[in-house]
Amino acid sequence: MALCLETGDLAGAEQALTKAYAAALETRDLPILALVAVNAAALAEARGRHRESAVLLGVASRLRGAHDRTDRQVRELTRRGRAVLGEEAFAAAYGEGWELDRTAAVTAAGAATRTADPAIPSAGAARRG
Repeated sequence: MALCLETGDLAGAEQALTKAYAAALETRDLPILALVAVNAAALAEARGRHRESAVLLGVASRLRGAHDRTDRQVRELTRRGRAVLGEEAFAAAYGEGWELDRTAAVTAAGAATRTADPAIPSAGAARRG
């Protein structure tokens, strides 16, 4: 997927992401799904969907169970997202993803693999319990 993003092949990146999501679901391993969500955030950013990218970074943190400020890709997506959206808007969007419950976070990561604007569940409808 990374190579597809680097070369501007967004359709190829989407296909790779869809396969990665299906494989991650089979593992039932939330940290693996978190990696998929980070890559979905990268694809959203490449499509100019910066708010969606920030939400997906929050989703990834929810799936991982912790905020990850050590991952280079997460740091770069966060830096660029803050630059485009502003600190407050980025934090609100990230928080939306972070506040999802596990089921909604898994769904949001999967929804982000589709071309059409994904229907990411709102935090108000699916807060952590």
